[in-house]
Order: sequence, then structure tokens, then C-alpha cells
Amino acid sequence: MKLKKWLCLGLSLVLILGVLSGCKNDTPDPTEPPENTKPQETVEATFAPPTEPTPEYQDPYPTQSEEPPQSFAPPEENRLTLRQWEVQMAISSVRDGYYYGSQVLMFCDGATGENRVLCQKPDCAHEESDCEAWLGETTSMIEYHGVLYFTRTEDTGAQLCTKNPETGEIQVITQWDHPQGGKTECSIEEASHNLFLMYFSQTQLVDKNGLAKEESLSWKALYDPDTHAEKKISWEEEGSSLWILMFNRDSALTIALVDDPQTPGKKLEELRLYSLEDDSYTVISSQEKDGFRRSEDACSFYGDQMAILEGDTLYVYDLNTQEKREIITMASIQNYWIADGKVFFAVKDTPEGMSSPLLRLYYVALEGGTPTRLKNNGETLSVYFHVFGESTSFFVGQVLDDNFLSHEYIIPKADYYTDNFTILQPWPPA
Repeated sequence: MKLKKWLCLGLSLVLILGVLSGCKNDTPDPTEPPENTKPQETVEATFAPPTEPTPEYQDPYPTQSEEPPQSFAPPEENRLTLRQWEVQMAISSVRDGYYYGSQVLMFCDGATGENRVLCQKPDCAHEESDCEAWLGETTSMIEYHGVLYFTRTEDTGAQLCTKNPETGEIQVITQWDHPQGGKTECSIEEASHNLFLMYFSQTQLVDKNGLAKEESLSWKALYDPDTHAEKKISWEEEGSSLWILMFNRDSALTIALVDDPQTPGKKLEELRLYSLEDDSYTVISSQEKDGFRRSEDACSFYGDQMAILEGDTLYVYDLNTQEKREIITMASIQNYWIADGKVFFAVKDTPEGMSSPLLRLYYVALEGGTPTRLKNNGETLSVYFHVFGESTSFFVGQVLDDNFLSHEYIIPKADYYTDNFTILQPWPPA
């Protein structure tokens, strides 16, 4: 494989999409579960340090040492569900690893890499409901405050359940019945402050001039598993698209696409804070007025904190205090994300005295301070590893091959920071 070409193509696509996506009218919902598609045939991706030397660059900031920085368990609030093809996945915040499966539950240990079916019955084929790892027709899975929640579709309706991984016991929290002649399905998209952001879809037969026709409906709601209270999300407005990024018991932080008053047909982005009490909102940051540019990564928020770029300045916004604090100002930031208790940002420019652009990746603590640059003179492979999830000891991410097909892998955090991409584990396990 032509590694240099592959890396350049992959990065160019990510950056081009990042620049253009703010102008598109069909921006994807970062909390929307991806469509279930069959896995595409892919070519084994390889990783090695760049073969061509890079110019010396005297960076004013320190370079990552051989000792990786401290890593952290993922935060327990604003947790997203993950899905790859038909496989549901749930990274744990209390165990180093992740749960996964379609009909039966498995666990991958982050420390050892061991994968096992969570059933201790001898000679069990793991194909029937009496298996301790049995889930059923699962539609989503999430681990929240140490409890494994999942949704499934049964003959009687769509169910929200918990499962004890040690005993295999399943408890049904609630059920949404199928309509007569139809079907209800649901999935968890996000969990925060003991609320679940739920997605519902329903088909039912309706009478149309004496003929029975199938009608489809879909909606989102915030669901409280303790009180069973539901709040249907009704924030869609005429002429705009809107989706939820993160939320607590009082407010939800959202991205809205609004019409550009200067250019007909063009869309601009706003970061809005919605009140869950009266559905009013406040604009936190605007593309038109503040130069707001959202991250192109799913890792744009971390617990109750979100990274925001306005012009050349990176901020962190705290959902609970509603305060925005400056992290750093630096020109030519191409993209940024937040993970492992740090804000990452990629910079591409032509430093003084150099004839060609240089790409370099930095991280800085959530509280701010001096950034650290990952090594290899800016050609670090960490730039090309698109992080979208994490456990205590590893990152989950994807890269692109020559054909722009994505490959999903797991890499230990220590190896990511020290640019050691020699051993990667496929995600999900083969």
C-alpha cells in the first residue's frame, strides 16, 4: 500500500468534508445511530512511520516525551451509543473494556484484549433464550453508571431493559406496545443525568378512503427510567434543522442550521442552549456573528463539557455552569476534538522559513495551560486516526484507505500518544 498517498488522501477528505459540511443542508445528527449496513470488503490497512524526512520545525511548545500523559476513564454523563453493522456496542466507564453483541452479550477486556461470551453455563451453544448471555432482537446498548441498558423488539412491543452481566438476569423497565397491525421500535441514543434520549419509529395501518395503508412515524423523547416520564422533543422549527449534542436535567445543548441572511440557500450553524422547562433557547455561539465552527468529530463533548472554536480561539463550554473559558488562541486550526480529559487540535500552516505547509497535532488539558505537540515533526500518524470513542486504556477510531473506505481499530492510549501504530485491534473483533 502506498502509505504516503493513503495518509494524504485520508486527511484531505477529512479536512475537505470538515470545511464543506457547515454549508450542507443534510448535516448528520452526531447522536443518530448509523444505518445498519453489511460490512464492505476491505483491504488490510498497515501503519508505519513516514518514510520521507520532514523539515525541522522549532516549535515553541514541548513535544510529547517517551512517557505518555495520564489517561482517564470516560466520563459518566452524556454517553453515546455505538453501533457497527448489526452489532451493538457499549464502552464501559467503570470497567476497562466494552460490551458488544447482537443477540448474545460479549465483553472485550481492554487490558488483556480477551473477548468472551458472558455465559457460564457448560456446553451452552449461546443460541437460545436460556443462555445467560441472551439479549434478543437488540436495537441499542449503553452502559450508564455501571448499569448495562439495552432496547429490544419483542412480539408484544419495544422494550427498555437492563441486563446483569454476571448473572445474565434481564429486567424490563418499560414497554411501548405495538399498535394494532403495526410495529414499534426504539433505541437509546444518549444517556445523561438519569435521562435517556430515545428514538422511536412506528408503523401502523390507517384507513385511507376505505383502504388500509401503512403509515410510518418517528420521533425523539427524553425518558426518565425512574419516573417513566417522557418529554417529546418538539424543537424542529420552520426553515431549520436541529439536533441534540448533550443535556442535563435542565438544559440541552444543540446545533441548529439556520438560513444565511446574506446568501439564499446557504446554511449557517448556531450553538443553542434549550431550556427543558419551557423550550426557549439562547444562542451560545454563532457562525455568522462569532465565527463558530463545530468539530467534525463525534468527540466534540466530554461529559458536561464541550469544545468550541470561534475564529482562532478554542474554548470549553460547561453545560452545568453555562460558562465558556478560553483554552488557547492559535491560527490555522483545521479540526479539534475532546477526549481523555484533553482538548486536541490539528494545525496546518506554513511556518516562517519553510516552503511547504506543515501539519501538526497538539493536546492541552481541559483546564487550559501549555499545549503538547505529538512527535514526528508534525507527521504523526495520530493525526490520521479519527477518534470516536474511548475506554480507560484505549481509543477507538477509524482511518481511510486508498479507496476512501473506513477501517475501525482500537489502539492503546499509551501507543497513540507515543505514535506507536504497529499493533492495532479490529473493531469490533473478528
